[in-house]
Amino acid sequence: MGDDLVDVLILGPSIHWDRLSKDEQNKITQEIRTEEYTSQSALENFAWRKLTEQEQNALLQEPVPYQDKNQTLVKAALKEAEAESALKGITRMDVEIHRAIKFLQISTDLRQLQKRADADAKPAVEQKPKIKQKSSQRNFHQHVICRFDADGFFHPGTIQKHPDGRAMIRFDIGIEQEAVGHILLPTNGAIAQPHLYVNDCVLVRRINGTQEYWAPGVVAVLPSPTAQPPPLYMVQVHVHRRDILKISLGLYQRTVSYLQSIHRKPQSPAGSIPKTPDELSFKDTLRRELEPLTTKVENLDKSNKKRYGQLKTALDDQINAIKDLQEKTSNKVARLKRASLVSISLATDHDEPDPPKTISSRRSSIDSSIQPNTQVFALWLEDDRFVYEGIILNKLSHSNSYTVKRIGLPGVESIISRENIFLQTDLRCLKTLHSPSFALIEYPKNGRNCWKPAVILPSDDKEPQKSVRFYDGMDDAISNSKYVLPIDRDKFQEYAQYRIDFEKSLIGQVIVGLNQERNIFMLGTVIDRVVYGHKYTIRWCDENQSQQDEEYLYGAFIRPIRHQINDIVLAVDDQQCLYKLARVIHILSDKKSIIVRCIDAKEDNRDIEVPASTTFVITIPAFESIIEKQKNNLI
Repeated sequence: MGDDLVDVLILGPSIHWDRLSKDEQNKITQEIRTEEYTSQSALENFAWRKLTEQEQNALLQEPVPYQDKNQTLVKAALKEAEAESALKGITRMDVEIHRAIKFLQISTDLRQLQKRADADAKPAVEQKPKIKQKSSQRNFHQHVICRFDADGFFHPGTIQKHPDGRAMIRFDIGIEQEAVGHILLPTNGAIAQPHLYVNDCVLVRRINGTQEYWAPGVVAVLPSPTAQPPPLYMVQVHVHRRDILKISLGLYQRTVSYLQSIHRKPQSPAGSIPKTPDELSFKDTLRRELEPLTTKVENLDKSNKKRYGQLKTALDDQINAIKDLQEKTSNKVARLKRASLVSISLATDHDEPDPPKTISSRRSSIDSSIQPNTQVFALWLEDDRFVYEGIILNKLSHSNSYTVKRIGLPGVESIISRENIFLQTDLRCLKTLHSPSFALIEYPKNGRNCWKPAVILPSDDKEPQKSVRFYDGMDDAISNSKYVLPIDRDKFQEYAQYRIDFEKSLIGQVIVGLNQERNIFMLGTVIDRVVYGHKYTIRWCDENQSQQDEEYLYGAFIRPIRHQINDIVLAVDDQQCLYKLARVIHILSDKKSIIVRCIDAKEDNRDIEVPASTTFVITIPAFESIIEKQKNNLI
């Protein structure tokens, strides 16, 4: 690389930036984008690129002032010129300059400490009353870092206004604290980044899991002068310049002293006789050690309970809205039934011939052959839009639909069109189907005993299994002896679209789900649909996020079922803000509340009264699947 190019890359931007006025520097700082402003060097390069090539060349022809950034080039030039005496003189000058700057900083800090000590030593009558900063002068909603009294570290947060006018800090971890009496350091906008020197006191940005905090530190090693931005500083660990805030010696000492005070372990005086355990004040020791942690836990618990209440209210509203819609629909169906009964009674007085039959398929010609109590397979569009087994109750008059009762869920009935009903005689052995063909196949890895649309993939007929691909893209090997329900391509696409639309509709809904990490049922909100479509990202009421299958989620999208004694349910426990597996032991007369007994042995068969609207009935296969899932989570 030539010398001119080195000058342009290193000296030019620095020289140009130093010659700008404060107003010009502030204007350029506002123009640069946040993602580009990674360091001071990046800002100088941005200002340098705004010059034309002629302006850059003219600036480089002028005498260059001696600064920290160009001392390396000067020393390299002196070495090439073999001017050893001049090089030694410049090196000694550098040492004296840095020593003078450091002494000046120390002297300034000492003068500030002396002024503070003199002010504290003055009598109370001579001290001027301190004027508290009005909360109205605070820049509310500004993002800052502030010391969190519970652990002593600086945490990011936002300045907010309390209803009584006080300024509060709302930390990103969900805890609030008064801003009065605390130093607030802004972290957004155009923040000055002064040059750092060895032994400078700083705050260093650290990440613990998902929580950000700033810890006090001292600069140990400076980056190389020729390092590309962003430079790395060593503060016991290597960190970027943007993750360091320079602070005064006084703030550093106070922060370290506070951290030592809350984390200091009690020590017995030297030479004292050791006390017996009965003589030690265990309560005081534990209180002193656990007080910061207790404060943090209490604030988090308060925040989680607040969110739990909001989610529970939202879930109640969703369920009530669906109930109102279902009641309106049921009233409309009842009116239609009454109207059809009137027409039938009138038809008995007259011997009118049957209306002529329209051209239809062979399948529609056997509609009348489905008798009551016939076991069938039906598409439940009012539920999760899968095919389940059911029993025919009756056929609707003047309609090609049937009332079907769901097997496994007592009391669940739906009016289902004949085209979405399959008979036992429609079952075919899988080995008789060849690729490409489509079928409804009982899902092998699901606790709901449902049948899902799938396509038969090419496979060797000599193999004992066939490869199939379900609507969600999951491939599986199914035994040739398995019985399936053949469907055509159009029916496959129709049923697959029904299911995909249902999966998309869950996004944004409040749900009760099995938290994989904590292995308990909690309230949460569906954030996104991931992987194969029936797995979702959930933000739980404690603000943590994890993924879970739709099979283990319950909410307003679940059909409300009339509870019966001995039903296995998922019921809310307001005392612990959790949902628990339980069994119905009593139904109150108003039907709005039920008494359930917790199934978990840890609950000692505790009985609780819960609202019926937000208590979800669980089938035996689903219950067994949940127990198996919880056991696997513990392994």
